[in-house]
Amino acid sequence: MASMKKARPKQCRICGEQFMPWSTTQVICSNFDCAVAIAKTKREAAFKKETTRKRSAFRDGDKTFQIQKAQTACNAYIRHRDRLDGCISCDKPATWQGQWHASHYRPHGNCSPLRFHEMNIHKSCSECNNFKSGNLAQYRISLINKIGLPATEYLESHNEPHRWDIDDLKLIIIYYKEKCTIDKPLEIVD
Repeated sequence: MASMKKARPKQCRICGEQFMPWSTTQVICSNFDCAVAIAKTKREAAFKKETTRKRSAFRDGDKTFQIQKAQTACNAYIRHRDRLDGCISCDKPATWQGQWHASHYRPHGNCSPLRFHEMNIHKSCSECNNFKSGNLAQYRISLINKIGLPATEYLESHNEPHRWDIDDLKLIIIYYKEKCTIDKPLEIVD
């Protein structure tokens, strides 16, 4: 029969007191305050580790983050491109002082290949985009007037699924940022 090793006294990592451990992995004494302190320390360390992991994932490899950045760049370009136009879905003029959005005719949740397609995205007021779900009936009428019936029907019939990879998303970000800076401001002629 093998003999068990006798436990040796240890020093508590929190309060520094000597204690007799009941387990070889025990690192703190039986004091409640020490248990709370070690749990808090472990929780803070785990939170710091998870935060660091998320930040490094966001920098390059996180697809969701890259999609958000690409969508932000694309939306900025659309608002820049349509800056002299009013809302595509209602009669608000370009001089309206509210918030402007880049509204998708076919939502990217339903049709991922058209997520960054410039014919599918146009400037819209926040009221139509947020509270009227794009006001699609009026959007379609204005879209036909703007890009034509064949192009509108193309958007409506385009249904193939598409998965964006990180390299494509990075190129989209660069493309729209450059396009925003290359386009010169439009001159308003009276």
